[in-house]
Amino acid sequence: MMKIPEHQCNDSTHESMMTPLARSLMQDQHGILRDQYCHVFEVLQLHASANLRQPMSVEECAVNQSALEIAEIAAQVIARFWDRCHAK
Repeated sequence: MMKIPEHQCNDSTHESMMTPLARSLMQDQHGILRDQYCHVFEVLQLHASANLRQPMSVEECAVNQSALEIAEIAAQVIARFWDRCHAK
């Protein structure tokens, strides 16, 4: 993803480049949406971890390992984005 230097952006540029999720998280003053998304990714992590303890093919193992890593990163990104938007 291309990053635009901060000094070249204004608020309207930032807003027009945001996804609907990002806009929703910015409006989520109490962290309810953040908590819901993080919970979904935590459940995905639990399922992927449980799957990794079962016998499976190398390909299935790789898919579950990737799912685990993606879910971890997604939860961190959402939490950090929300924190940055709502830092006081």
